Amino acid sequence: MVRFRARIKNQLDSMAKNEGLLVYRRAAWRKWLALLAAIAITVFISAFTVSGLWATHLFIILPLPQMVVASAAVWLSTRLGRLAGRIARPQHKGQLQGIAPTNAPIPNLQSPISLVFLCLLLALPFSRDLWVSAQHHAKLAETGGSGRFSDAVYKLADHLDRAQLSAPIALDWGIEKNVRVLTDDRVRPEEVFGFTAEPDDAFKNRVKDLLKDPARQYIVLWDRFAVYNRRKAFTQIANEMGLQVTETYIAHERSGLPVYVMLQAK
Repeated sequence: MVRFRARIKNQLDSMAKNEGLLVYRRAAWRKWLALLAAIAITVFISAFTVSGLWATHLFIILPLPQMVVASAAVWLSTRLGRLAGRIARPQHKGQLQGIAPTNAPIPNLQSPISLVFLCLLLALPFSRDLWVSAQHHAKLAETGGSGRFSDAVYKLADHLDRAQLSAPIALDWGIEKNVRVLTDDRVRPEEVFGFTAEPDDAFKNRVKDLLKDPARQYIVLWDRFAVYNRRKAFTQIANEMGLQVTETYIAHERSGLPVYVMLQAK
């Protein structure tokens, strides 16, 4: 009778351990799959943006791929450590978040082999990322970048700051926020271009109002780097009002190509 009770107790303990481990694994997989789902959903819905789809728009998910890699590395290193027969299986006496306390075994990342595997698995992709980042910075230091992503914006910001032009009119995208940051918000360009393929009536009416002040300065991107190229429409409106548009300043990239062009209509 005593042996029978002991056998039943052992079977119940074994079932409890297996159930606890299954609950732990399901919780871990749900977190991992949630990261993958977040990446997939973000990439999918980004295809329906009202503007353009550029790599910078996906920076919002930047931490998620690294978290997936880290999760996979922990999972794989644990499995490899177990295969090597060096991972201990301590009894779980605490309470995982959202899981009732059980005696289920949990992965032990304090095993030397497991830690070695984990470090190697993480070192490979992250060392590659560091190498690529170093190459990018070296190339930027050499060339200064290109177009809207060049150090020409520093020249533009310095010119606006020195000339005390605190509220120029930005006729294209990618000017306003860069200038505000570089001038510590002393220069705050006003964006007037609209997110339409062609200039709409709202843009034309706004420009007509602005052109009533001949002292205003306008910033456009050179045609090659323009996103919403409004220079032609702006010049046409100014000419119809009897004004002549002239260039007052040009910020070049290191290759010599013009990037930012400042205009005035008198």
